[in-house]
Amino acid sequence: MLAKINRPSIILSSSPLVIYHNFRRLLDSSISWIKPFLIAKNVRLAVGVGLTLIIIGYAVSFFWPRSVTFSYAGNNCFTNPVLLPRLISKNKSPTYAAKTNASISVAGYPLYSQTTCITPTEPPKENAHEVINFGVTSLLKKNIKVSSKAFPTLASRVALEKPISTQDPLILKLDSADRFFEYRLLANSKSLDCSSQHNSVKCDVTKLNLAQSAKYDVTLERTFDEKPVGTVFKHAVTTVETVHITASSIAAEQIVYDVPSEITFTLNRSVISMENARLYIVTGDTRQEVAASISLDNKTLKVSPKQPLARSASFVFSVDNIKAADGGFLSTPFSLAFKTSGGPKVLGINIGTYKVSPSGSVVITFDSPVSSQQALGDFIRLEAGGSAVAATISTKNNTVTIKPLGSLPRCSALTVKVLDGLQNNFGISGGSAWQYKSRTICQTVFSIGTSVQGRSINAYSFGGGSSKIIFVGTTHGDEKSSTYLLNSWIDYLEANGNIPAHRTIVVIPNLNPDGYALNRRTNANNVDLNRNFPANDWKSGVTMPDQTYNASGGGSASLSEPESSALANYILGQNPRLVLTYHAVAGIVNPNESGDSVALAQTYDQKSNVNFASNSATSGIFHYDTTGSFEAWLHDKHNIPALLVELWTKSGNEFSKHQNAMWAMVQLP
Repeated sequence: MLAKINRPSIILSSSPLVIYHNFRRLLDSSISWIKPFLIAKNVRLAVGVGLTLIIIGYAVSFFWPRSVTFSYAGNNCFTNPVLLPRLISKNKSPTYAAKTNASISVAGYPLYSQTTCITPTEPPKENAHEVINFGVTSLLKKNIKVSSKAFPTLASRVALEKPISTQDPLILKLDSADRFFEYRLLANSKSLDCSSQHNSVKCDVTKLNLAQSAKYDVTLERTFDEKPVGTVFKHAVTTVETVHITASSIAAEQIVYDVPSEITFTLNRSVISMENARLYIVTGDTRQEVAASISLDNKTLKVSPKQPLARSASFVFSVDNIKAADGGFLSTPFSLAFKTSGGPKVLGINIGTYKVSPSGSVVITFDSPVSSQQALGDFIRLEAGGSAVAATISTKNNTVTIKPLGSLPRCSALTVKVLDGLQNNFGISGGSAWQYKSRTICQTVFSIGTSVQGRSINAYSFGGGSSKIIFVGTTHGDEKSSTYLLNSWIDYLEANGNIPAHRTIVVIPNLNPDGYALNRRTNANNVDLNRNFPANDWKSGVTMPDQTYNASGGGSASLSEPESSALANYILGQNPRLVLTYHAVAGIVNPNESGDSVALAQTYDQKSNVNFASNSATSGIFHYDTTGSFEAWLHDKHNIPALLVELWTKSGNEFSKHQNAMWAMVQLP
């Protein structure tokens, strides 16, 4: 009699693990149950019963419905024994597909699959449920229910709340791992694909060309097969502040007069590293690196040359980049050019190239303080006429003052010399050699008389010869062009100073200062001064250029006016070789026909822009009285050659057109 056999019970469950364990228990129990049959050599019965139980267990396991929660982190495979998996029909859901993985194959043909995996074919949907039909036919099948949860999102926005680096990757943490979606970052009208690993998204923001110290709206998109799925976040971010140098111990293009042992640069914040920091000496287009210790300390960059810097040389300090801990960096490579000085170099002097006062001091300004601990007289000299001038020489800050012990000779050539070897306050010398040429004042200024209203009638004398040429301007007060011309003539004579040895030049630029001030032809007594001289044709009442009659235009008597009287007295005391008077506006030169005046007038014509006009021609030019003129008096009473020069305008300065003619008169024998 056979022993009673306890058959195992089968517990159906939708759990894959439970079904698997039930199947194993069924198989183990079946084997133990058929042992007696085997022992009893009833093999066929035992095998048949066992296979039946296996088939029943497999069928229950295969057709029992399954539920799967889709994980974005992966691992969406479950135990699902399948015989001949290629015969199994697997209808996709709208989003997912089920794929069997071959565990046993023969000649490449799968016989058995132990696991089935769920893979998305379209972007998964949040918190959704779908069913995949899995079976042999539409009747012999089971349903696999796939459920999804909410998409992974940012675990924290801390990385976005603080300024972000434009050179370092932006790393964002997700609240769960994600192996199925890709991520794309958009900002600054650009986009870039980010890489994800586990629960981190890494974005190389350098490809967005973000500027430092700026604000941007940033969007992180979720994609599947490069198709947008949705937006993870939109957030306004700021980029880190640019690193820049706020101050330096040497300014750009500065000339360094001392011997610096250290050059310091102050940064706007603490920094941690730098790239390619170098100090160079520059010669033309060539750079040669200078040995120096270069270091960072918090907000300070220090450059310490290992040897004293060469003098009178050009240098450049450059650094490609300086980086802060938060990723901030220099927006552009930094470069600072500077120079080292030699000895003190002259910047300027208080005297011009002429008209230096014989009793004044000479002050030289240098580019750096001059050391007082040296014999200044060994390096700074003043010469007059080629001979050294005894003087005291002192220095204060950047200036040196030369004070002659006596008066300098008039109209003497001056030379100020600075020799090489002069030291600045730091003991630096070299390259100071300099000289400056000038001349002491040549003109002597004196008054020949005063006007009706008490204004001085000034004369300017040049040269020391016995033969005198006298130039007179503004006999008529509204003919100011003659004063302008003669003032320029005074400056020219002062600047050139090459007066022939036999010659004295006297210039009276304004005979009628009252008329000049009132801008009228006559003097303060309404007398035409060029009708007031005792020529043979003098008369009191005259017709003026405007055709009006002036009953006292020639004066109450000849030389009744202080201006004409002063000029006549001065001329008679000088016995001049030639007198030139300047008027306006006929554009002629007219001789008074004394001596060689006609020939001189023709020469003046050739060297100026005015035309020769003889006395016989003037009646067609001047349609008014010309009685009692200065030039006629010189001819009638003293036979002194004189030229009357009529300029073209009353207000212009025509000196450049007359310079050659005037100089030709100076050179007369």
